[in-house]
Amino acid sequence: MPRAALANADARPATVRAQSPTTERVRLRAAELAAVGIPAPAHVADLTDSDQAADLVAAAVAEHGPVTVLINNAGMTSLTSPESLVPATDMSDEQWERGLRRNVSTAFHVTRAALPAMRDAKHGSISSA
Repeated sequence: MPRAALANADARPATVRAQSPTTERVRLRAAELAAVGIPAPAHVADLTDSDQAADLVAAAVAEHGPVTVLINNAGMTSLTSPESLVPATDMSDEQWERGLRRNVSTAFHVTRAALPAMRDAKHGSISSA
C-alpha cells in the first residue's frame, strides 16, 4: 500500500494485508504499518502467479470478509533478480515480458481474484498505483 495513503489517519482502511515475494520485505512492511497503529497480516506470495494471487485474496476474504477496497501496488523492480535500465532498442523480448508480468499481470491477477467478492458485497473500489 502506498505510504502516502497511510499518512492521513482519517483515510486509514479497516484492514490491510501486506504482501511481498520475499519474507524479509513483507515483515518490514507489516512492522511499518504496525508502528503507526495499523495491524497488517503479512503474506509471502508471487503475484505473477495467478494461483498465488487467488490464494492471497481467498485468505483475506476468509479472514476479513469481502474485499471492498483493493490497492494494486505490487509493480516494482525485482530485488531478487535486479536488472539495470535498458534502452528499449536494446531490451530483449524476455526482459519486456518479465517487466509486464511484474508490473501489469500482478495487478490483473489480484483484481480478477477480488472482483467476485466485490460483486457479492455490491460495491468496491480498485486503485492501481
